[in-house]
Amino acid sequence: TPVYGQSQAPSTGRVIGANERVNIGYIGVGGQGQAHVRSMKGHKGDSNLAQTAVCDISQSRMDQAQDIIGEKVGRYVDHRKLLEDKDIDAVCIATVDHWHTPCSVDAMNAGKDVYVEKPMTRTVAESQGLVDLAKTHNRVLMVDHTFLFTSAIQKVKEVAVKGELGQVLYFD
Repeated sequence: TPVYGQSQAPSTGRVIGANERVNIGYIGVGGQGQAHVRSMKGHKGDSNLAQTAVCDISQSRMDQAQDIIGEKVGRYVDHRKLLEDKDIDAVCIATVDHWHTPCSVDAMNAGKDVYVEKPMTRTVAESQGLVDLAKTHNRVLMVDHTFLFTSAIQKVKEVAVKGELGQVLYFD
């Protein structure tokens, strides 16, 4: 089963069987978090996932996320309480930037796979620490750069590779 944002299952780590559903918890369901809730809802059948829990300090944001999901889900104000749920396999982290690393560390230490918004961390050392932790715990760690795989960006890449733009000096 594809991992969210990929077209094929990862080659390492836990591979989900055809009859096994991936239970997702969302940590941070503001604007970007709700975009992930909507996107994953649109692909939940293809990706064999269940949206099972939301976490935010705002009750109204959790209400909105639950309305998008369309069914009752676990609700948490403290991400650590969400991570105690043994039924949750993976988390999508879309908190404010300085919480990305602590939530990712806590999630992997709790045995969860992690999809985290960019920036993943504030420093290179924090980034390496997360990569090392993912390896230690045999967890999937994915940083949100899925925009790079949209058809428009892929078309720009194709045109650039063909040299149709001339020499590319800078791209941001």
